[in-house]
Amino acid sequence: MAWLGLIATGWLQSLNGSSYLFGSYSQALKLALALDQKSLDTLAFFNTLGSSSGIGPALLYDRIPPPAIVGLGIAHSSCGYFLIWLAIKNPSLFSLWHLSLFQLLVGFAQTYIQTAALVSGVRIFPGARGFVLGYLKGLVGLSASILVQFFLLVCHGREECMPLMLAWLLPLLSALPILAISRKIPAPFQAPSSISWKSMLLAASLIFLAAFLLAAVIVESVITLDRIQIVLVNLGMCLILLSPIYVLVKPDRKNEERESKIEGLLPRILESSEESSVIQEQGFAIHGQIGGEFTTLEAIATLDFWLLFLGVLLGTGSTSVVTSNLSQFGHSLGYSSRTITICVSLFSIGSCVGRLGSGILSEHALRVYATPRPVFLILTAAIQVASLLLGSIAVHGALFFVAILSGIADGAFWCLAIATASDLFGLASFSSILNIITFACPIGALLLSVLLVGSIYDAQNEQGLLCVGSRCFGSSFLAVAICCAIAGVGFAALARRNKGFYHGIHACSSSSSRAL
Repeated sequence: MAWLGLIATGWLQSLNGSSYLFGSYSQALKLALALDQKSLDTLAFFNTLGSSSGIGPALLYDRIPPPAIVGLGIAHSSCGYFLIWLAIKNPSLFSLWHLSLFQLLVGFAQTYIQTAALVSGVRIFPGARGFVLGYLKGLVGLSASILVQFFLLVCHGREECMPLMLAWLLPLLSALPILAISRKIPAPFQAPSSISWKSMLLAASLIFLAAFLLAAVIVESVITLDRIQIVLVNLGMCLILLSPIYVLVKPDRKNEERESKIEGLLPRILESSEESSVIQEQGFAIHGQIGGEFTTLEAIATLDFWLLFLGVLLGTGSTSVVTSNLSQFGHSLGYSSRTITICVSLFSIGSCVGRLGSGILSEHALRVYATPRPVFLILTAAIQVASLLLGSIAVHGALFFVAILSGIADGAFWCLAIATASDLFGLASFSSILNIITFACPIGALLLSVLLVGSIYDAQNEQGLLCVGSRCFGSSFLAVAICCAIAGVGFAALARRNKGFYHGIHACSSSSSRAL
């Protein structure tokens, strides 16, 4: 039952990235309601604001069952997307502020589903939370690409159809996962050695799904698939999504042998714990000092917190520029709506790669080479700067480069920022600290996407709603690239300030490994 619960939360996460699809139907909204670019970016801001406001669902989690939280999220999502579709079909009935409220609603819906999925997954396997979070975050990174394949099947590439599809498809596909998590599942101690082959199977299915979707996107960008071929692609995708069920039907015949091995390791684990306690007593993780357990007020009183907050604001704000303006950027360079939708899928795949790759590489570099985790935030900022510069000069294939590189940067920013916050400030007040850092994203989207990019686009295009040519986003993407470079400077300062702390983690990890 525990594994069924984890697999079910994974299915929920694989449908929970609809906010990344804004670029797939934003052009239909813009034309139907005659919106300028600043107004369109305002809608994207409210979507980001909703998806970054997770305090309410977090407070509800311990008061109502997880299926009820998921149900609330699905109800918000269906209602919001139906009203968005209605606005496209009957634009005279709705104003910009109505649409802003609808976007806030669908963004907020994601926080309900994500809270239920992530917290349930971690509580099912508390001894393997790193794997659980990586697996679930990877699936939400791929979710937009998954939903794009359903979109090509159901809507035949018509942008105005997507909100209606999301309104009815998400409740339909979420019914089975909700039933699977309908009962509270006990979470006994699960040592990593006791779940290794099953966790490897789940990780392999995730990687294979990403590779399959990437292959499908490449094929769809080269040739136009007919109806039967699109059905086959969706069938293959669904089979891969269902493949983790194998861990439920295959008997674990070596369970007793694993349990005996775990019992043999317990004395050494306890010895390692005692050593860790001694290290803490010697001052490596003192309350209120970097690496210790901070309260929220203590954390926000540090320079390190604000360096991280500023970097996340400018870094994720720059990736929000891409997600909010991908459709208009593509149309300005002459790409078709179908190609733009495919690039939304590429962004999603890149996000999954960024989440998985940055977590694995930063952890390996820290444990083996004592590399501070913020160094990888610097590299991520460099990737995003490169993406924006390629978009600014409008090189051949710019839309594809911008989509994949910005997707990688977006996924890596979030994974590394969360890990860095837990490194520096501990876990005692991690939930509230994380919510404050997460709120940097909508602020960045407001400043960079709405006020900067949207205003420059409209200034470049005074005669109509649509702007054509590299001039539409050239100067604005360059300005955002400079802002992202400033984020990289902030991350560099953070890495330099905490170099000694990360060397301490490396030394502690090395001594524990030798003890075991």
